[in-house]
Formats: sequence, structure tokens, C-alpha cells
Amino acid sequence: MNGQHAKPGFHLYIAKRPGIERNVFVRETAKAQWAAIHAQKEGNYYMNRLDRALEFLAKTPGGRQVGSQVTTIGPITVTFRIDEGSGDIDVWHTVVNDSPEFTAKQTPGLYRVNAASQSWATERDSDVAMDFTHHWGDNEHNAAIAGKFKSKEDAGKIIPEHIINAYAVSSQNSKSSDNHYSLYWLNNDFKNTQHVNSIVHHLREAHKSKRRVRWLVHGEATTVFAEALDLVAKTGELKAETKTQRVFFSNPRGAKSRKSHLENICSSANIEFAGLQLNEHDIFRNRDALVKATFKPAHIAMGATGVGFGFEAATGAENVLKAINTATAVGSSTMTTIGYGAVAALITTCVIGPFSRSLWDIGNTTFGKGNQQWAGN
Repeated sequence: MNGQHAKPGFHLYIAKRPGIERNVFVRETAKAQWAAIHAQKEGNYYMNRLDRALEFLAKTPGGRQVGSQVTTIGPITVTFRIDEGSGDIDVWHTVVNDSPEFTAKQTPGLYRVNAASQSWATERDSDVAMDFTHHWGDNEHNAAIAGKFKSKEDAGKIIPEHIINAYAVSSQNSKSSDNHYSLYWLNNDFKNTQHVNSIVHHLREAHKSKRRVRWLVHGEATTVFAEALDLVAKTGELKAETKTQRVFFSNPRGAKSRKSHLENICSSANIEFAGLQLNEHDIFRNRDALVKATFKPAHIAMGATGVGFGFEAATGAENVLKAINTATAVGSSTMTTIGYGAVAALITTCVIGPFSRSLWDIGNTTFGKGNQQWAGN
């Protein structure tokens, strides 16, 4: 340690440099422990998290006030002090929360998903910022926002299939041992404006980094991402001569999932529209899929229950969609009378046009997990 960084009772752990906003000091009595943590962090969950917690403090100090304070970064609680004169961070002690309640949470937020030998593993605790410097050998950081999945772990395993196919990435390159991607997990809450604001924040940070980022937006997350683009389009804050971010929509769902709308809002927000993979079986959740299918309205009756589905009064794709939405709405008389299983059978009994589309695929997409896979397969 040189004289400029000397501080009685403390040891310099992270030095200020480009990309690192503040020096981070640890207590001299813990110097050997932190040296061991830094040396052994690769492959050790706890050491890796501790090292990254201090790195986060150094990289993104924000507008933190001077003086003593406490912050929680994932499972790590750090007590530290910001020096009023130098702005240096002095770390007093850290606590790792390893309680079962913590590990079981599906808290919405940003997660790192790491390449494993046979699959992908979602880290159990959230990150605050993406590592925009990381890429799979092609100079673009991979970021994804998952639609409906049972858990962030399930989403973490399946989303890479979408990234690889959307951006024609070599599967071998993607599975390098040190690779990861950033996953924003909504926990199946697609109407929370806080998620929109969080995504806007990550779009801004990516823009500020001047690094290339490619987004994969899946399923129901499409509307959330579109609303985030609406906000940045209004402020014009992502404007630049060269676009550094692009997005691919896979199996999009929701009110704002029409391809024409997504192309327009990407252009307005200065995000490159990289493409869209339509799940053609998703005729009840995507209007483009519904329009593409040749749909023949028909009267359908469930003989065993005596329930009729009034398609005979519906003319055109828009009216058919409204009829379906009415029949499948939670609390509707149809749902209350015959339940989800019967409604699934009832809907998938509709007459589909000359393309002879698979009724099973349509039912599995609407009520099962069909929309989770690439192209709904």
C-alpha cells in the first residue's frame, strides 16, 4: 500500500480506478480473511457473494451520505462508513443471511444465471446491477426478462434456449464455464408499475455504460417491457448516434404484443428491434397469432355439463377473442359452473381452419407450459 492510500487500522481492499468510484478499505484485523476470500471466490458461493458485495459498493456509490450506515446486498448485510473528505468506504463488518426463508424466496428483481455442466443455475439472491462487461465471446451482454414460469429457477434454465435461437448464438459458446446472463424475474406479476420503473433503470444503466446489450423479452413480460420503452421514448434519454441495445421478443403475450406496436415503440425509444418469434398456437393471448389462424366461429356444447359456448354470436377475430376472454375469466359463470379443465376442453374443441392446427398445442399453450419453450414447442 502506498502512502496515499494508507489509513490507520484499515487495509485497502479495492482501489479506485476507471469503473471503480471509491476506494474500499477493510479492517486491518480482517486483512488475512479478506485476502483469502478474494483468492478463493471462484467456485465458492459465499466468498463470491462477499467479494461482489464490496465491489458493488465501490462501483455504484450513488448519492450515499457520509458517515456510518448499513446496506443489504442480496444475502450480505454490510456495515460501513463513507469518509467525508475522501469519499472512501471503510467496511466495519459483514453478515451473511443464510436462513431457509431467504433461500426460498421468489422475490422479483435482477438475478445472475450461471452456466452449469448440464444446465443453467439461477443464483438464489438478487443483484443490484448487471455486469455489462460480461459477454459470451461476441461483445454483447445478455439480459432477459421472463414471462410466466413456476419459479425463477425454471425460467433460468429455459430462457437460454430463447437467447440462443433468437440471436443465433453457438450453444457451445454459451455454455462456457464462466458464462452467465442477467435475468429480470417478475414473479408472474405483470401489472406492477414498480417493475416498469426497474426495467427503465436497467435500460438507463446499460446506456450509460456504452456497452452493447441484447435483451430477450419472453411471453407476458412483453407488455411490461413495452411500457418501459414508452417511458424512455418520452424522455428521449437513450438517444445516441449509435444504438447500443437491441431486443428480441419471444412468444410475446399481452395487450402490447402486436409486432407493429413493438417495432414502433422500439424505434421511438432508440432500441434496435432485433426480431420476434410468434407462437402460432397462442391464439388466445396474442392477437397476431389469432389473426394468422383461420378461425371459424362455431357453437360448441359440452354434453356432459349442458354448457354452451356462444361462438355463434361472434363474428370476426376480435369478437371471438372477447368471447374467449369472457368464458375464461376468473369468476365467470362458465368458469364457476364447469371449472378450468372443462373450459380448456371446451375452448380447444373450437373449429380451426384449413391449416389443421393441433388442438392439443393450442390447449397446451393456453393452459399448460407450451408458451415457455422456444416457438411454443
